[in-house]
Amino acid sequence: MRLDRSAAWCHWRCFEARHGVIRADLTLGPVHETRRRIPVPGAGVLRPMWDIGRATPAGEPDLCIAALWVEFTPFIAPGGRATVRLAPLSRRSGSSSGPVR
Repeated sequence: MRLDRSAAWCHWRCFEARHGVIRADLTLGPVHETRRRIPVPGAGVLRPMWDIGRATPAGEPDLCIAALWVEFTPFIAPGGRATVRLAPLSRRSGSSSGPVR
């Protein structure tokens, strides 16, 4: 019945309800300006690092890891734009298991 994305979304929302989510607008640079040549998958597969401006005690950027879900589309092509949901997979005081797919 091709419900794979629907099942993944249900698991994703369950994780969000327990751990929270960050929504953001994501714009990818065009192919001729970036190294990305393939679309960003939209169903929670990608695990990007993200930065909200915090610094480590050493002064380095405090990068975290999150699972990424693209809203309303199966992917974002290079040069494209979409609203995304970031489900943080790491915390300052330990780690969290991420959304189950």
